[in-house]
Amino acid sequence: MGTGKPSGHAAPAGVFSFADVQVDAGAHRLTRAGTEVGLEPKAFAVLLELLAHPDQMLSRDQLLDAVWGHAHVTQATLNRLVVQLRRALRVPRQSTPLTDRHDVDLGPAHSPALPSLNAN
Repeated sequence: MGTGKPSGHAAPAGVFSFADVQVDAGAHRLTRAGTEVGLEPKAFAVLLELLAHPDQMLSRDQLLDAVWGHAHVTQATLNRLVVQLRRALRVPRQSTPLTDRHDVDLGPAHSPALPSLNAN
């Protein structure tokens, strides 16, 4: 269980580009095909946490601890934000199966179009 504070490691800095998506960490901006896509601040924080761990599967608890410090946040909140990220990144639902009630997969792990954005 977390301490109520986000973990101390820094979010990735810079601009990340893949497919037609650009993520500007410093400006807290996500664009797709040159059009800005609105994300809630916590959804953006989840995205940055995933970008900070390329080619890794992060558990829900890891994401909750990193972004919220696991304080007073339910997994349903994280699930809602993952859905928001899937929509923003246009990850097809059929390519993101739920392996069980505790796993969430944002997209194919080795897709050439998307970085490894997985949370389990």
